Amino acid sequence: MDDCHRVGAVDRDYVRIQFEDVYPDSGYIPLKHDGGIPHRVLALKVDSVFAKWTEVNQSLTGFFYHTEHDDINVAIPMFA
Repeated sequence: MDDCHRVGAVDRDYVRIQFEDVYPDSGYIPLKHDGGIPHRVLALKVDSVFAKWTEVNQSLTGFFYHTEHDDINVAIPMFA
């Protein structure tokens, strides 16, 4: 299996969980930090993903939104 097919298998998994192309008209982009292997550049719109995942009954919704992740702190500290 060549690198392009390997990358394609991985990006399909991300698309299934609602990641979208950052550069939809560019196709695969060779990334220098990965030896020039072509990748799709994908992003997840975190401000709307809960509604999307709820609508399609995405199995990761419970893990992402209803699990206490003690090792992840996204609180913004308040300064007095």
